[in-house]
Amino acid sequence: MRAQTQLRTGLERAWAVVLGVALLIGGAACDDPATVEGAMSVDPPSVAMGDLAVNEPRTEHITIANTGDGVLQIDGVELTDSAAGLFTVVLTDPGAIPFLLDPGDSFLFGVGFYGAPLGDYAGTVEIRYDVKPQYVGGGRPAKDVSADAGIRTYQLALDAAVGAVGVDADGDGWTVEGGDCDDTDPGIHPEATEQCNGVDDDCDGAIPDDELDGDGDGQAPCAGDCDDGDASVYLGAPEACDGVDNDCDGQVGDELDLDLDGYTPCGGDCDDASIVTYPGAPEACDGLDNDCDGVVPADEQDDDGDGQAPCAGDCDDGDPDTYTGAPELCDGVDNDCDGVAGDEFDGDGDGYTPCGGDCDDGDPATYPGAEEICDGADNDCDGVLPADDEDADGDGWPVCAGDCDDGQATVYPGADELCDGLDNDCDGVVPDLDDLDGDGYAACDGDCDDGDDAVHPDAPEVCNGIDDDCDGLHGPGEADADGDGSLACDGDCNDFDPATHPGAAEVCDGQDNDCDGAVADDEADDDGDGWPVCAGDCDDGDAGRNPGMTEQCNGVDDDCDGAIAPDELDLDGDGWAVCAGDCDEGDPAVFPGAPEACNGSDDDCDGATPSVEVDLDGDGWLECGGDCAPFDGDVHPGATETCNGIDDDCDGLPGPGEQDGDGDGICH
Repeated sequence: MRAQTQLRTGLERAWAVVLGVALLIGGAACDDPATVEGAMSVDPPSVAMGDLAVNEPRTEHITIANTGDGVLQIDGVELTDSAAGLFTVVLTDPGAIPFLLDPGDSFLFGVGFYGAPLGDYAGTVEIRYDVKPQYVGGGRPAKDVSADAGIRTYQLALDAAVGAVGVDADGDGWTVEGGDCDDTDPGIHPEATEQCNGVDDDCDGAIPDDELDGDGDGQAPCAGDCDDGDASVYLGAPEACDGVDNDCDGQVGDELDLDLDGYTPCGGDCDDASIVTYPGAPEACDGLDNDCDGVVPADEQDDDGDGQAPCAGDCDDGDPDTYTGAPELCDGVDNDCDGVAGDEFDGDGDGYTPCGGDCDDGDPATYPGAEEICDGADNDCDGVLPADDEDADGDGWPVCAGDCDDGQATVYPGADELCDGLDNDCDGVVPDLDDLDGDGYAACDGDCDDGDDAVHPDAPEVCNGIDDDCDGLHGPGEADADGDGSLACDGDCNDFDPATHPGAAEVCDGQDNDCDGAVADDEADDDGDGWPVCAGDCDDGDAGRNPGMTEQCNGVDDDCDGAIAPDELDLDGDGWAVCAGDCDEGDPAVFPGAPEACNGSDDDCDGATPSVEVDLDGDGWLECGGDCAPFDGDVHPGATETCNGIDDDCDGLPGPGEQDGDGDGICH
């Protein structure tokens, strides 16, 4: 098909050239022309192409001439019937139709036959034309492209006979009559073997499917294209990472995702046998390049060869004796990587480790060869505790620490003295067994003051600041916590404030300083503004007045400084202060909103004096005061009338004799 299309294109170009030459030199008719209605002739009247070889192309020229007296308009030259599209009409300028032919002029076009197998082929060319009126007044009619009843047609018959009977043109032993479908190619005849060439070699009327290039990649299946529906697949094609055998070698190669991790080798999977290895995969502690970036992370490498990498727990990959689970060595190193050096660490900083003989690594005074001290410990780590360091009676005190009788658990430094004739507290004194104050208790019986018969274990607590019952504690309220000399039990209403006790002076703090049960009246904040009277609140019934307030324009001492701001005072009694807008506090007729009087002043304090109150001409009179000409200094009430036709004294009347009764311009 591609070859046939190229053949047709070449023929049409050749015919166009031939026609162009023919138009220049004129064309000769082979047969007598046909004359149509005495206005147009067609030469030849029909086209017969005989004795054509198989697939032989042929071109014939046709001349249309104006044989009449009028103007001939050619409206169309078109092929209307052609067997299998084997004929064609060739015009030098198809865009020129319709065109006009003057009497005696002619027009040349071509009819071509592309060539075909053995047989007879027919077609028709329709010529549409119109006879225009003769010249009128030397003018030429214009072309008319409208369809009207004047258009006529002429049918030019075409015929082509293909086949030379009994001739074997290509010498393959087969004639066209015998079935040779291309007698120009000795490789094509009914007994030929089909070749992979896209041609009907055996003349059976069909080209085998495997010779057709269905996907337009330039290769048919018979030539090796293993998928003729995919233009990217053919023999020798470059492999694309698409899971397809692009080069038709029978192998997909590195395009398969064998480990089903979503990546192929051509897509970057550096180990397609491992599902945990692919581009972007999280690194696992396995010594592999899981994310396929070309680098195995440093913490996955076993640099010391102990079989364990840092990511697996090796806390020192430069020491083969250190890894998770390794036996601890007495080398000061955390061999088993448990975060603790075990008994190899000198915890107390005495220079000895447990594995080095320190029998108590929590005590810097205990280590091999240390001096024995009185602490109940084997300081020199010889396994023997000195005799005076032992606590034989289990009272927590050895002899070396001062136990004066290590056979008595009730005897040791600081022990309570018992009435047993022993020096229980080891202070070198045996308590007196006598009751010196006659209260029934001796010191050894718990009398904490054997010189005061009101003090003994059964005495009642009284408010005196003394431990009367010898229990080691004062009674409730007997402690002077604030050191002000007053006890809570004796009336101190706040034993944590030295300024508060009975008899104390009241201060301005809102507290009952003298503990009389009442807060001073001037310390109360009745209006809740945070300021009592004693702190300067000059009106404790008004929360808007206290020393912290800002003065308002209200005629009140808001900040309690004892003075009202001058601009808040209404000195002229007009109900307005300066801060409220009174622009003249000495004049009760001047305040905001006051009516303007004819006085040349800003009575309503709006910042402007009305123009009628301004003496614009300087004659001492205001417009509101009767000046009838505020811009003329000679005109005002009281002015002398002059003979000028003007009301000089503003009394509304002209002066005597100023009337011009006769209109001569002279007053009398």
